[in-house]
Amino acid sequence: MELRVLHYFVAIVQAKNISKAAESLHVSQPALSRQIKQLEDEVGQTLFERGHRQIHLTSAGYYLYQRATEILDLVDKTKYKLAQPEIISGTLDLGAGESIGLQPIMDVISQILHAYPDVHINLRSADSFGIEHKLDQGLLDFGIIMGEQSAKINDYNYFPLKSKNRWGVLMPADHPLTKKEKIQASDLLDQPLLMPLRINQMNSLRVWAGSNLEHYQIVGTYNLTFNAALLAHTGACLVLTYEGNANLETIGNLAFRPLAPALLDSNALIWKKDAYLSPLSKLFLNLVKQANTES
Repeated sequence: MELRVLHYFVAIVQAKNISKAAESLHVSQPALSRQIKQLEDEVGQTLFERGHRQIHLTSAGYYLYQRATEILDLVDKTKYKLAQPEIISGTLDLGAGESIGLQPIMDVISQILHAYPDVHINLRSADSFGIEHKLDQGLLDFGIIMGEQSAKINDYNYFPLKSKNRWGVLMPADHPLTKKEKIQASDLLDQPLLMPLRINQMNSLRVWAGSNLEHYQIVGTYNLTFNAALLAHTGACLVLTYEGNANLETIGNLAFRPLAPALLDSNALIWKKDAYLSPLSKLFLNLVKQANTES
């Protein structure tokens, strides 16, 4: 499977038309069609359903498209990094969950962007599984994992961060529980709750809730807080989330109350043990370590 053919395949998917793709690639349509037919023969699958005006991916084609874009991105990233001299430039790819506790990391990135105008930053929001997957594929330089997942460090280099994430409840501003300064586990009984997608992996939250958890009215799960906050805004449910993950002023009619006893999650910066660190990656890592060791 040649990289050139994968590039052709991706171009066709994005153009949704072989003729348009051939024009953008500066190859003839018959030659492009032959390349795709040879690719289908090689993988033993039909990749496209041909329509009158547009082509559509089969399930096998969609899978190959996902992998092909990752492969081509990795090739481009590898070529670029190997071609760079020992100067601070290029792209830093960072994956993380959502938390206001990452502000110190953003301060480091801001420092780099102001000092080195040739630097670009790609931020990717993902849970710990997604971050580890992309690190393993070489699509991220660093990841930040949170909570109990931040202790899963055997397969990666890691550096613990000082910042913490405080758990609490997001609710309509006129909800009766807003009269409380802090929310105890028993307060959430008989309340419709939207929980984090990874609730089954969060032993600390399960310990905090104790026997109450089995009586909670869990109406669903989420992985992006903004969308969950929009649902909380309607009054349909309360949301367990990190403090600061929803802009209360932007959405309106929302209030946040922390849990009691306080439930705090830690953060850790991780990267592959055998990863090649560019000058930019080394600078970022050194600045993060410096920011987290200063008193």
